[in-house]
Amino acid sequence: MTSAFLDLHSFVRPPRLLVIAPQDSDWIGWSAAALGALSQVWGGCASVTLPVGTVGHPALRAVLEKLQPDHIVAYHPTGVTVDALFPGTIERVLADQGIDADSHAHGVEALRTHSWPTADDARIEEAVARLRGRYGISRIDRENHVQCASISDDAAQSLLTPLSAVTDQPSWGVPLPQVDSPAALSFAIQVGVEQVGGEQGEGSAARAQADWRKATVAGEKALLRPDLPDNVMSLLNPVTGSCIRISRGRYQETPVIVLGDQPEDFALAQLSHQVHGSTVWLPWEDLHWHEVSAAQQRLGGHLHDTVRVTSASLAPEALQARMDACWDSRGWVMNDPAEDHRRPYEITAPADLSTPGRSLVVLSSAWDQPKPIPVKESQDGSLTASLRMQPDVPAGLDPVRHRWQVCLTAPHPLPPHRRLFAKALLATEQNAYETFVRAADGGITYWSHRWDFVPAGASLIGSLAGPRLSWPSLTAILSTAAEPHLVQPSPAGKRARVAQRLLGSRTELEDMAATDRWELLRHWLPGPEREALPDHGWWELKAGAVLSWTGIAACRAPAWSLEDRRAQVDTWTAQGVLRRGLVLGCASCPIYEFYPLDEIRQHYACRRCGSSNVVEQQRWKLPLEEPQWYYELHPAVAELLTNDGNYPLLATRHLRSQAPARSALVTEEFELVDQGEAYVEFDFAVATLDALYVGEAKKRNALAANAKATKRELNKLLEGSRQLGATHLVLATAAPAWKETMLAAVKEQVHGDLRAGKNTPQIVLLTTLETTPTLTTLDDTPFAVE
Repeated sequence: MTSAFLDLHSFVRPPRLLVIAPQDSDWIGWSAAALGALSQVWGGCASVTLPVGTVGHPALRAVLEKLQPDHIVAYHPTGVTVDALFPGTIERVLADQGIDADSHAHGVEALRTHSWPTADDARIEEAVARLRGRYGISRIDRENHVQCASISDDAAQSLLTPLSAVTDQPSWGVPLPQVDSPAALSFAIQVGVEQVGGEQGEGSAARAQADWRKATVAGEKALLRPDLPDNVMSLLNPVTGSCIRISRGRYQETPVIVLGDQPEDFALAQLSHQVHGSTVWLPWEDLHWHEVSAAQQRLGGHLHDTVRVTSASLAPEALQARMDACWDSRGWVMNDPAEDHRRPYEITAPADLSTPGRSLVVLSSAWDQPKPIPVKESQDGSLTASLRMQPDVPAGLDPVRHRWQVCLTAPHPLPPHRRLFAKALLATEQNAYETFVRAADGGITYWSHRWDFVPAGASLIGSLAGPRLSWPSLTAILSTAAEPHLVQPSPAGKRARVAQRLLGSRTELEDMAATDRWELLRHWLPGPEREALPDHGWWELKAGAVLSWTGIAACRAPAWSLEDRRAQVDTWTAQGVLRRGLVLGCASCPIYEFYPLDEIRQHYACRRCGSSNVVEQQRWKLPLEEPQWYYELHPAVAELLTNDGNYPLLATRHLRSQAPARSALVTEEFELVDQGEAYVEFDFAVATLDALYVGEAKKRNALAANAKATKRELNKLLEGSRQLGATHLVLATAAPAWKETMLAAVKEQVHGDLRAGKNTPQIVLLTTLETTPTLTTLDDTPFAVE
């Protein structure tokens, strides 16, 4: 185990929540109420509320995977909210209980402040538990201890920090009683909802649907409250909570417009806003083009850009028809007929709304702060902090009144895998119950305060969390992900690991596979390249071929000068990729063998019969004057070349070159083992900030020789991907394209798995590995590594 320093960067941010709300009799009202509770929480601007009926909707799955919430909670309304949604409810309950006049006021107050059961409570708890299990959220160990179980109209009851406790910035939102339609809700998700009991002011009067439409399209600048001064921010504006929104990786917002007036459209609009950036929900059916163009410009797009239009409830055909009708009725035409024919919108399925990188809401006074720490590196590449994290309180926060998330990123990215929490990210001796630790945002995030035991009157260090963390290697990540199955290097993986050790790094090995150096080494293998070498340039021995400098100099590699080639051979010899020595015979048995330089002495023993020999001209054959140096290729490297080991190396090299700024983690070929039997092998794995890729690399353009074998091989790869929780399965080939029949089989299998509700990774195709590698999806659209 070696010691080094890890270049950490620290971010302090409010917690992200995924709130599951009732839906039974009035989904709009319940959604607005949950949004009202969320609007009062610090971090509500980075959070989402979903009606319980939308949980599990296929259109939301892809974007929900990228949200990475810190807490998945149930919304428990109080009586005052229920009475606002369904006027007279409290009075009816008191009347049914026969409360007398003397106790009436006390009964009203008790019912107004206490949580109120709903018809969807059981569904909500089931959905929350299912989502926590799927994403590994709010968990401290496998006993499933939960930190934050619910949110009510009083944020403090949930161990969450109220928005009002962080800032005295004046803020506003839509009054809860006014949110009675999808159009009103579409504006409310932009600015937030004022709970019952807040100051209603001049804007408390009911609004016409046309007003909501105008406000939604124009955004917060077109306030429905002209009485408010300019310095008043909305409840869901990050600035209100002393936060800012930053981007990481190659994040680039692309405007998204969501159509449809169903609960799943409401959910999709919120999720898209948090994950993909600028999003507006236009739920009305009679859509006008000026509304679309105005919304597009407000979101940062331009009139000549193509806006992405999507929906969770409308089929692509219906969505296309609605947008075409909107475009055709715009009432004006462009001067250029070609431009007029081009439709400036693109119908996009929710699953295809891909946005690389991430957007984060962070505390404006504490983000991207350098924090290097000493770490110890284990043999497999895992990093463990030598010290506990030093607790500190960011400027503007109070450790007694506030709770926050600490996010640490490093040039050792961690994908947001559901198994990467608690013990998987802690040093062996670290107390797993101290705080809630998990992988998120490409690094490690943990709750600011201790969770285990804090005595009364504890000091700052005694009350704040300072865990000793571990950054697992990709091998360790895969082993954790595959449990209870085992992960072990395959024979090819062991050879690659040896070659990587000789060269010094995986990067050096990948670079060698992509250059003339790989072709030079192929001359040690049987084939036409070696046959073309001059006499005495190579020698076929029982243990394999050896080359002399004459042979190496004659290898066909026109881009290499002899000086560069000489320097490379010397480097390889120093690394052990090549071994320099002599080819000597035996006086007793006429067998020639290669003897490395380290073993050569004036007297040597024959490797076959053990006879003693003297280094003299009869033993080295030719040339006559002095023996000639020969070079033997390391057996592991030779086997790597023989088995076309360059294709997995070329695949990971390209994936890493496309990854965001932070380095990607890569591992060599490995296999999954169940009950002592390997049941699937992968040629590589790559982990980035947001994804875990596993892949298969081939020289030819098919997974197998026939349709039956192809299906069997594909199912093994898909099942192994699911076991590992991989987000993407990469099929790489040196050919210009995969065989059409194979692609058809892959599409059929994937569609069948999706219909069956299986968690299927996205299939990515990587072609022309040796020249111009190209990444595409199954439908032949370009793909970007996340």
